[in-house]
Amino acid sequence: SNQAQKFRLLSDFRKNIIVRTAQNPKYDSPDYYGYQCALSVFETPADFTVAGNLFFDNRRADASLPDQDQSRAVFLDSLSAHLGNYSDHPFWKTSEFYKKIVSNSN
Repeated sequence: SNQAQKFRLLSDFRKNIIVRTAQNPKYDSPDYYGYQCALSVFETPADFTVAGNLFFDNRRADASLPDQDQSRAVFLDSLSAHLGNYSDHPFWKTSEFYKKIVSNSN
């Protein structure tokens, strides 16, 4: 159907930057809030694609949950390629993301 085709066009999660998720243990119960990790893909359709995402400094509610975090060095190296021309934008270095994550000045 036309509706199914529209959904299929949206059935992926690619090239995202996922940082510092699941930080509040208040939401750890999977019974109420789902699995607390950077990206929970436990109930996605078989044709749902997750690829090319960057993960850094994310918390997991339980050690059995997926850990896709990269080391700081690998994350920063991958970030430049991931951002492409955005890293040359004049507002990039004034962003909170840049200040707190990239330059590590909390």
